[in-house]
Parts: sequence; structure tokens; C-alpha cells
Amino acid sequence: MSREEYQIEIKKEGYTPKLFTISASLDGWYIGNIVLGGLIGMLIVDPASGAMFKISEKQVNETLSPLSTSELQVYDINHLPEGVDKSNLVAIQ
Repeated sequence: MSREEYQIEIKKEGYTPKLFTISASLDGWYIGNIVLGGLIGMLIVDPASGAMFKISEKQVNETLSPLSTSELQVYDINHLPEGVDKSNLVAIQ
């Protein structure tokens, strides 16, 4: 009968994923069971079904950051792209 927390991960190829948590809170209508005489609903049905809690966030709005676009490219000395100045190359031992 404790409130739940949900972790949401938003991810897209080429972007840094985001992970965040949303929580459920006690629904006001759950207390309404006392007034309306629904003791079975209050003690059994709503706790078992999760209806005693609600999530207030109706939507999530997050902005993902693009991953770094710089990448290391390694070429064989015999297969360099045209126009590469070989005078600045350093041999790797």
C-alpha cells in the first residue's frame, strides 16, 4: 500500500539519454470511500488495483542533448583520402 515511483528513460540514437523519476501520490477520491461507505473499496479494491494513487504528470517534456559529433578516424598510410598533407603525419609505434 505504499506509493510507487516510476523511472522513465527517454533515448534516441545520436542523443544522450535522460533518466528521471515520477511519483504517484494519494488520490483524493480514495478518501471519498469513507464518505460514500465503500469500506471494501478503501481497504481491498483500491489498494490492490493501485487506484488509491494517481500520477499528477500528464505529460513529460524533456530535451535531449546531441552526442558529440567529433570522432577519431584512423587511416592506413596507403589509403589516405585525397588532399591529405603527408608532411604533418606522425608514425605510431
